[in-house]
Amino acid sequence: MSGDEVYGQDPRRRGLLEQCGVGYVLAIAGNRRVNLDGTDSSAADIAVGVADRHWHR
Repeated sequence: MSGDEVYGQDPRRRGLLEQCGVGYVLAIAGNRRVNLDGTDSSAADIAVGVADRHWHR
């Protein structure tokens, strides 16, 4: 499943997808805070650190 930022900001929807074992990609705002490996960063800051070869359309 894929969804835009409206769906990406709903933690209940993400939780339901995870419970059902459904793979998903949901957009989130760049200023949304994300915790990765105990480090809290904005989604935009995390995206900047991703190598160009990992971005696909």
